[in-house]
Formats: sequence, C-alpha cells, structure tokens
Amino acid sequence: MNTFSALKQTQISEKITYVVLLAVPILCFVIIINYPSYLPFRVPYQFSFQKTVDDRIDICEKIAKATDSNAVFIQPFDFTELKFYGLRSCYVEFKANVRHKNAIREWQRRIGEVYGLAVGSKETGFALQRAADAHYNQLNEKRKYLLRQEGVTHVIIQRGIVTGQVPVVSNSSYEVYQL
Repeated sequence: MNTFSALKQTQISEKITYVVLLAVPILCFVIIINYPSYLPFRVPYQFSFQKTVDDRIDICEKIAKATDSNAVFIQPFDFTELKFYGLRSCYVEFKANVRHKNAIREWQRRIGEVYGLAVGSKETGFALQRAADAHYNQLNEKRKYLLRQEGVTHVIIQRGIVTGQVPVVSNSSYEVYQL
C-alpha cells in the first residue's frame, strides 16, 4: 500500500508541476498584454489585436511624411528609431557601428559636436547619457549655424525645449525643427 501511495503522491506532484509550468507563462503574457503600465519598462508591443503608441515611432512616421527624403537629422542620444521608421539620414548616431578605422575620428568628432562627449570622458552609463542629453538640449544659434554648415537640415528635440519657433511636426514628447 505504501508503494501505491507514493506513486499516487508522485502523480499528483507531477500534475501540479505541469499546471504551474503552464500557468506561469500564460499569467506573464496576460500581464504584459493587459497591464503594461505596471511593468518597469515601456516596450511598445505591437500585436495585431492591440497596438500601443510609441512617441518615438510616431514622430518618425510623421517625419517620413513631412520632410524631404534628403533631409539630415540630429536626434537625442538614445533615439535610434529614425533610420528604420523615419527612413531619414542621421548626421551622427551614438550607437553607430563604425566599420572602417578611417571613419572613427570623424564619428568621434561628430559625437563631440552634437553630444559634447569626448574620448576619455569620466561619465559612463546613464551619467554619460544625461551629460549627452544636457549638451544636446542646449541648441543655441552658434551650434545651429555650425550644424547647418555640416549639412544638417533638421533637429529632433524633446517637446518644450525650443521656444519661439514653429515645429515641422510634433507629438506629445518630441518636436522637429528645420535648421
């Protein structure tokens, strides 16, 4: 009888394990789909039955419609959506994969020009991003002139930083200005 009880207990234990292993992924999926505001990261999941609006993708789609295909942009430090969704060129992108050693110096020069960063900066990680954003958001007339000379035609910037100009396109988070 002991063997039968042990076998029965093992079968029950296996069934509970299977139920838990099935229930946990389903529960995670339900939370991700129905309660994304409770998650620590705002990931714009695009399922056919539910679409979330990402302001970066939204502004890029507006850029694709409202600007010339030859336009050249500068964008915030961690803004990587422009090439894919906006189909426009960037003057410099921090996450660019520089493929040739001759281009590294030019990339570094542009990173310094747009984001105020230099090789050997003491900042790293999020502090580096904050420093880059702080420099980027101080877009004065002298910097605009220099960027125009380099061929930059437009700037994507957080809403509310630029005053006294009418944006080409905007949404609740970003504005695009012609230089």
